[in-house]
Amino acid sequence: MQIQMDRDQASKSIVSRTKAYADALKGTIARMPADVIHLLTYFKDVERLFASLEIPAALQAQLLRPYLNDKAKLLVARMDPAKASDYKEVKKMLLVSLNFTSCISGEV
Repeated sequence: MQIQMDRDQASKSIVSRTKAYADALKGTIARMPADVIHLLTYFKDVERLFASLEIPAALQAQLLRPYLNDKAKLLVARMDPAKASDYKEVKKMLLVSLNFTSCISGEV
C-alpha cells in the first residue's frame, strides 16, 4: 500500500512539474520556423531557454513538441518512441531530415 502511495506521489510530482514547465514556456518559446534557414538559431534559443528555466533533460522533448512546425511534428511522430522522448535525438533527427547533416557533429 505504501509503495503504491509513493508511486502515486511521484507520478503527481512529475505531472505537476511538467505542467509548471509547460506554463513557463508558454509565453517565452516561439513556434519552430517553417524556413529551415532559421533552424539552428531556433534550437540555440530553445536550449538557452531550457537552461535558464532549468528544465530537466527528461522533459525537454515532450515540452518542445507543441512548438514544432507541422513537418517536424510528423517526423517526430514517426520516430521510435524511446528516441522521440530524448531532446538530443529529436534535434539530431530533425537536422538530418532537414539536410543539416554537417551541423550534427557537435557544432549545434
